[in-house]
Order: sequence, then structure tokens, then C-alpha cells
Amino acid sequence: MEPQSIPCPIGMTGTSFLEATTSMHRAAREDAIYDAIAAGVVLAFAGAFVEVRLVHGDHTGVVQVAIDYAAIGTDDDFIRIPMSAITAQRLADVLGYVLPTKKLVDAIYRAAVLKLAPSPLPPGPQMMGNDYYRKHHEAIEKQGAGPAAGELVAGHKKDVVVTKRLVQLPDRVAIYGWHRLDGRPIQPLSLVHEASYADYSHGIRWVRGTMLANGVERRVGDVLCDPEIAILISDEGVLASQRAAAPFS
Repeated sequence: MEPQSIPCPIGMTGTSFLEATTSMHRAAREDAIYDAIAAGVVLAFAGAFVEVRLVHGDHTGVVQVAIDYAAIGTDDDFIRIPMSAITAQRLADVLGYVLPTKKLVDAIYRAAVLKLAPSPLPPGPQMMGNDYYRKHHEAIEKQGAGPAAGELVAGHKKDVVVTKRLVQLPDRVAIYGWHRLDGRPIQPLSLVHEASYADYSHGIRWVRGTMLANGVERRVGDVLCDPEIAILISDEGVLASQRAAAPFS
């Protein structure tokens, strides 16, 4: 019988997490990802955020973003873990974070100290499996990423993002990015896949739920609803909903 859950002790490694979830169906693995991150099975750099400065016309902003994508494990043995938009939004709600917009993904890439080249793997159903998750993580590490770098890093994953298009397509996941070294993204904004979908190329970049807008601390959601300053972090104008997965009210 397939296990429906796994114990998530602090100190669980990325290797042991992958081994424990390899035979799980996607939904059960997503629950295990949620349980692990919510329980704090994360490495030290999961709590490291840096400021990204934004300017549009006379408006200025500062957002705080995680230096790397969400991961499970310890500093010595971890895995950057793809997850569905549904799982990512559940965790964001619990942790007090938001997911980035397309415009923020571009700003994060420009601000990154360590820009990595994308490492695509051959397409196929194996893209959603733990073996590909591991292989892609190892390819990223070979470029010099990881906790030792301690700097904002980008270019190595597609981002799960928020967009106003999700209101019309609430059963989809929005993805964007995977910038080449010349700054051009491989992945334009796409809502092709269902909301429960995740593959090795996806990453979750946490953004703190408050930011500075023209020197005033505000909720990111309030900024996105403000027609005067939403342009700081959205190239779609006002976003009435700032969620990556339903409900969108």
C-alpha cells in the first residue's frame, strides 16, 4: 500500500525526502512537500531574504525576496523542490509570503548577483518525477549555487507567478521565466498546465508580504490593488487577486 504521509523531522535531508516520496502519487507527494516545509524541514538559507529595489517614473519600491527557490533538507543535503501552484499558495498563506508577478521575476533576475544558465532536461513524463528533480538540482549545484554562495541567485528555474489571467483560468498554473544569460526568458507567461501540475523546471520564490512603496510600508496585495503604484510590481496594471491558486476572491 502506498504511504499517504511521511514523518518530517527537523534535520530530514533532501536525499531522504526524495527516497520517501519516490513511489507516491503526485497528490500525496504534494501533501508531503507541504508538511515538510510547514514543519520547518528547510535549510538555513530558506530564511535569507534580500532587498530588490524598484523604480517606475517617480515611484520607488523595495521588495524582500528569498535568495533562492524553496527547498527541503539541510545545508549539507537539500533539494530545490518543485511544487504545484496549489501547494505553493497553501504554504504562502501559512508563512505570510506571496508569489511574484512576471514583472517581479524580471526585476529579481536583474538584481541577482549570481545568474545561472538554464539546464533543460529531455522532455517527457519523467519531468514530473523525483529522479528529474534530483538531476536538475545537481545541474544547478554544479554552477556554484547553494548555501555557501549566500547571494541572490536566479536563472535556474521557471517561476510560479500570479497574474490576472488566473481569474479567467482558475484551474491552471501560471509560469514564467528561466532566463538565459543574455537576460531573455525561455518561458513566456504560460497557463497551459493544470493547477496541480509541477515539473523539474519549476521553482517557488517566496516574496515577503509587505514592501516599501514610495517610502511607506504597505502590503504587497494593497500595492497591486492601487492604480497609481501597481506598476511598480505589475506590468498588467491592477491585480484584484494576488493568488497563484484558487480561491481568487
